Formats: sequence, C-alpha cells, structure tokens
Amino acid sequence: MERKAPTTFAASKDAGAWLTIVHSEIIKGEWVAPEAGEIFPSAYVGRSIAKRKLRPRTRVVYESLWKLHIKPFLGGLGPAEIRPATVRAWRASLLRQGRSDGMAVRSYALLRTIHNTAVKHDEILSKNPCRTPGFDQWTVPERLTATVTQVDALASVVPARFRALVVCGGVPWPSLVRAGWPSLAGR
Repeated sequence: MERKAPTTFAASKDAGAWLTIVHSEIIKGEWVAPEAGEIFPSAYVGRSIAKRKLRPRTRVVYESLWKLHIKPFLGGLGPAEIRPATVRAWRASLLRQGRSDGMAVRSYALLRTIHNTAVKHDEILSKNPCRTPGFDQWTVPERLTATVTQVDALASVVPARFRALVVCGGVPWPSLVRAGWPSLAGR
C-alpha cells in the first residue's frame, strides 16, 4: 500500500531523512499508519463485522460481544492506542466484574480478529496488541453426571410415565449396559 509523507519537503535531503526514520520504525515494528489514530474502534468494528461473511447468528453474537464487553472499556480508544498492557487490563477488568472466563475468551478472540484485520488486510497497524498467550483458551469444567444408582433412585420416585425419560437422560447408555440396568418393563 502506498503512503504519502505528511508534508512536502523543501529539500530532498529532508525527505530522505524522514524516509529513513519511517523505514527504521517499520523494521522495529513501531510504525503506525497515520489513519490508525483517526479510526475509532466502533466505526472500524462495524465495518469489519459487516464485511465478513458470517452467519446471521454469528453476526449477532459478534455485535453483542462488541457492545457489551469490548466497547464500554476500549471503545473510546483508537486502534493505535490499544497496547498489550491495555488488553491485559481490559481482560482483568472483565473478569473482576464477574464475566465468565468463556465470555472473556470470546471477547478477546473477537478483539484479536479485529486487530488482525487492521494489521494484515488494512495495514493500519504494525502489530496486533492481542498476543498474550492463554487469553484465547479456557477449560470447561467437566460436568458431573449421575451414577446409575442415583438415576435408579430418581426413576423410582417419579411418576411411571416419566421413568424412561429419567433413565434415558440420566446416564449414558454404555454405563447402563455395564451396570446391568434392570428392565423398565417391570416397573
């Protein structure tokens, strides 16, 4: 993408010096496109989500994540103002306010996607500030399942018409077979 200098230089020596500085910023990964400070996330995010080929439900989820979890904290900042420390503070704030780990991970993933677009496709940022390892992962705790004995106890106290429902929904079938589950016909 072609960029223009912010001003016209009086001498080619001055233009060369400016270009050398810009090249060194690019090499060090510190260069930020001038328009990065002008584009605020709410406008950029709206365009970014609108441009994506998404299912309607996914679009609704993205817009909700933006509106409820990202915009209240980071919406007033330009993309160039969001640094890794800003992202870490934002995520910690989400968790402090009682949002779940899963919601924080999904919000972080959306923010990272938006910044990836700004870096790779629109070239208005040199680096994505969402690069903290582990922020995009969470472990879903294993859900407890009832034992065969617990399901049997529950099935024995519900009305007869609901017993099959309790048995079918209560314990995975392999567990029932291994336990030698009694026939429901005699109940």
